[in-house]
Amino acid sequence: MGISPCSEITTLGEYNRPDLVNNEMVSLDSKDLLSLKDGDILFFDEMFNGTLKQTLDAVLNFLEDRILMSGRPLADVMIVAASNPEGMIPLTPQIKERVVLYNISFKVVDFNKYLIDKYYMPAEIASKLSNMVQKESFSDINKWNYNSARSVEKALNAVGRDVPHPNEKDFNFLITTNIELPIDLPEIDKVKGDKIPYIDLLTEILKINEKTD
Repeated sequence: MGISPCSEITTLGEYNRPDLVNNEMVSLDSKDLLSLKDGDILFFDEMFNGTLKQTLDAVLNFLEDRILMSGRPLADVMIVAASNPEGMIPLTPQIKERVVLYNISFKVVDFNKYLIDKYYMPAEIASKLSNMVQKESFSDINKWNYNSARSVEKALNAVGRDVPHPNEKDFNFLITTNIELPIDLPEIDKVKGDKIPYIDLLTEILKINEKTD
């Protein structure tokens, strides 16, 4: 379960969010928190990125007391929060004394392995994509399309489905790079060892992943 403080969660008891289907604001109360069970994980995403002071105060009190607005105790859950370094608010002593901080950075070798394992990607292609992410600068706030690990994977899913993507020119090499198939692909009458453009393998892998998800 994840609850993000991007809305006005000033009490953690209830907050409003837009219902885009019915074009109205709906209120979510503490039943989401009450539904948590011992051993669950409560995740706050982007907790320290542009968070309202009132929201952060409510979250910090919640972390400290673990008491819901109804007065009932929170289940014995693990509370996890994440933030990107760009745009983070200063971490005050009040924040630091309530959390254990871990600095997790992008690692080329880990992303390489992820791409190879999930997309049957040749090492040279995975390395090129990982280095693309490693070299990206996120300091330009006027830029819209960054090559992050998240956006690279979204681009793979778009390009593999022949869907337009704003950064697609960065991925043209997927179309021109020929590889030896690491697996049989009876769906396209190809067997392990056949040479095909990687984009053809990616397209089939995406179809397979859709069936197994």
